[in-house]
Amino acid sequence: MTRLIRLFFVFLLAANPLKLGAADSIKIALIDALSGPYAELGFATLRQYQEVIAHANSNGGALGLKLEIVPLDDQSTVEQALGNLQLAIRQGIRYVSHGNNPQVALALAEAIDHHNRENPGRTVLFLDVGDGAPQLDNEQCSFWHFRFDAGFEMKLRTLLDGIPEDGSIKTVYLLNQDDPWGHYAGRETLRLLNEKRPEIQVVGDDVHPLGKVKDFSGYLAKIRDSGADAIVTADRGADLVGIMKAAAKSGGEASIFVLSNWVSAAPAAIGEQGENRVTGVFTWHANVGSSLLDLFSEDYRSKHGEDWNGLALYVAIQMLVTSMETARSTDPLQVAVVLEGLSFLGANGPTAMRDDNHQLLQPLFLATLTTPGDGTGHTAAGAKLGWQTVLRKEPDETWLDSVCKMERPDGVKRR
Repeated sequence: MTRLIRLFFVFLLAANPLKLGAADSIKIALIDALSGPYAELGFATLRQYQEVIAHANSNGGALGLKLEIVPLDDQSTVEQALGNLQLAIRQGIRYVSHGNNPQVALALAEAIDHHNRENPGRTVLFLDVGDGAPQLDNEQCSFWHFRFDAGFEMKLRTLLDGIPEDGSIKTVYLLNQDDPWGHYAGRETLRLLNEKRPEIQVVGDDVHPLGKVKDFSGYLAKIRDSGADAIVTADRGADLVGIMKAAAKSGGEASIFVLSNWVSAAPAAIGEQGENRVTGVFTWHANVGSSLLDLFSEDYRSKHGEDWNGLALYVAIQMLVTSMETARSTDPLQVAVVLEGLSFLGANGPTAMRDDNHQLLQPLFLATLTTPGDGTGHTAAGAKLGWQTVLRKEPDETWLDSVCKMERPDGVKRR
């Protein structure tokens, strides 16, 4: 972690806002799925971005300008995502975000890097709020790419550290979506189980059609017949909810370990059957303790009837605004120079953007569904249970080695 710039984050107002020509807002293109199998996640991302940006604007925006999210539907395809990127660039949008499809993230990062090399006066910055595509932290890293979520391997290592070592879990069953994300999650889970927990046997490794399974009872029956002590899944959205509904009906007792921040509606789906049975890994949840995010998350839930889980989006906008204020510019190059290596004391603790591969470091929480104690804890939306932290990992405990050899623009040196 580079030298610390101690900031207790609020959205900052410049004392003397700059005159930035005819621009009336700072536009961020959200290129994500608003149709197709990832649409549910795409709309959840859009809703949470809109609330985060409204909060930022209520605190002055950046340099006296409002921020604006511009949703562009990638239809869950790389081709449409790249077409939307060109549309955004033609409209003069200099900031792009994406979060739910690793294949799209890789394609956007490559296209943005190529565009910026060819057009140094019209550069674009990629605000990645997803946890997939580990290549972007390693061999395909780019100066123009910043990841604000914890990477999948960081989350997986945290989860594996939380599996009890008392022998209660000797066998696990892997269940994931049949798409590049699900296959990657399955491979990584197998690899790290062999590395970190070789005493645990994998008795099943299955995938299911993405967004097409109406009833997961057959999968849960297969898992029950395997004798697995636990299920490990990276499913998200409706598929995760489907697994939880089937688990509630199955009467089984297998523990369920979830590798996704996007768990809204999952606690309500499994109900009381999930108590002390479902465990997830989070960058934030409603019961992490005294947090600046409590009021924001409660307001979001009252408006939308769902749990807020968009810390990556919140931090992305915080750091973007602060970098613009510090650079006294909205130019992506000047903003990127400030953004890399930027460190601060966030709502959950120390948070820092690595300057070597542009991966955010932050505390991670392993939490289990339980009945909130003494009536003070928050329950999940539509449920009687809430998330309770059982393990906290500090940023330096989640650090992963990187093979990134970043090419920087002329004249820009690593901080």
